[in-house]
Order: sequence, then C-alpha cells, then structure tokens
Amino acid sequence: MKPMPLLIVAIIALIAGILSLRWLAKSREDTTWADAPRPGKVVTLDGVSLHYVEAGNRNNPAIVMIHGFGGHTFSYRYQLKDLSRDFYAVAIDLKGFGWTGRPPGDYSPAAQARLVWRVLDARKVGDDAVVGHSWGASVALAMAPFCVAISHSCSSLK
Repeated sequence: MKPMPLLIVAIIALIAGILSLRWLAKSREDTTWADAPRPGKVVTLDGVSLHYVEAGNRNNPAIVMIHGFGGHTFSYRYQLKDLSRDFYAVAIDLKGFGWTGRPPGDYSPAAQARLVWRVLDARKVGDDAVVGHSWGASVALAMAPFCVAISHSCSSLK
C-alpha cells in the first residue's frame, strides 16, 4: 500500500473510533436514575421521597448504613448481603443522592440526620448500630444529639 492511502485509512479508522466512543458516551448520558430499577423501597417524609434497601430478619439487631458524599445504597450492596445473616441491615440514600429525591432545602448533616431518624421511625427500626462512611459519618454523628429527643434508647450515649 502506498503511504497516502494508508494515511487515509488511518484517518478513517480514527474518525470511526471517535464516533463510536461518542455514541457509547451518548448512550450512557441518556441513562438516568429513572431508567434504572430501584433496588429497595421508598418512603415519603417531609416532602422527600427517601430510598432505602433492607435485608435480613427484622427480629435481629439493626445496623443502619449511611453512604458517603456522591455515594448511594449501591455502595453497600456486598455488606447488605453479608450482614443480613446476623443483622437486620438497612442502607439509606441520603436526600439528594441515589434514588432519593432532590428537593430544595437544607442538606446539612443535621437535616440529613433528622430524615434518617424519620425513616427509622417510620420503619420501626431500632438504633442498635449506625455506620457512616465519609459524609455519612457526619450524618451519623449529627444523629447522636437527637437520641434523647427521639424515643430511641441510645443507651451508650446516656
């Protein structure tokens, strides 16, 4: 093959590759949270549709998992499966993340903590253990002052 036709073939292959990547990226851009099936359930509290995933026997001690910034319940998919053998495991999508709604309002750790407590109360989940990762740890820490005000035991804090 002469050098010029080889260059033309290389340019055409490069253009085809770029267009293929653009098509692949575009198809991923068109996928929204609404297109993906929710792995859990939704409860609406204070005007926020809160998504949570639960696994295990409700008679077992509860362990509540709160994801980090940019995360969602999917972050705990393996832990839910493993912990459900001995615990009633619950993972919650914080307001503005995952399959939970994104309404305007307060997104502070304290506001998120109040919503998490509301979900736990609505589901009649005990407060045996709360685990937070990254931003979720800020929310878990913000939950502590509410223990006395809410009808949960929080015996280690009293």
